[in-house]
Amino acid sequence: PEYWGIVGGYVAAVLFYVANWAGIHGLPMGIFGHTWSLAIEEQFYLVWPLAVAVLVGGLRRPRLIACLLALAAVVSLAWRLHLALGGATERRIYWATDAHADGLLIGAALAFLLAGGGRLTRAGPVASGMALVAVVGLLGLLVAVPFNPSYAYGVSALVALATSALILEVGRPGSRAARLFEARWLVWAGRISYPLYLWHFPIFSQF
Repeated sequence: PEYWGIVGGYVAAVLFYVANWAGIHGLPMGIFGHTWSLAIEEQFYLVWPLAVAVLVGGLRRPRLIACLLALAAVVSLAWRLHLALGGATERRIYWATDAHADGLLIGAALAFLLAGGGRLTRAGPVASGMALVAVVGLLGLLVAVPFNPSYAYGVSALVALATSALILEVGRPGSRAARLFEARWLVWAGRISYPLYLWHFPIFSQF
């Protein structure tokens, strides 16, 4: 009976996209631990349409909105650093919506930046150089992160910035990176990326 009560808590936390806060407040989450990130995404999706309406209706300047969103990302990151230095738990530092909004806000800022001026997608060598640096940086992070507590100190922001550089390159006419990402096996992986993420952790935990 105790086991099924815990499972019921898991199911409710996952279905209502509050797994991150449930985990922060003591629910172990077990094989559903990875759903904390899906919860943050869904919470963002609930708030973002209203935020867009307010920002566009009040400011009407995409580049200014992009700057405000970038500033909000910095505030979220600074708050995470404050929590980390203050001795907060790992889950409070990394799973909380307020402390882990930097990546989503950087992506939102990029969207408004592109809406405010298409010159970025025609940046040619600059975009290609940024993309190359981004790829090298992402590979370096992939190797380095497991060996240090960088999750607490803003590595997600670095990943989001590197990903933004790749997006700029892929959106540029004539981009070689765009042709690479059109490879059939990558397109196939992209189409099933959500279920791959959803089920990989429970499967891997069995081995």
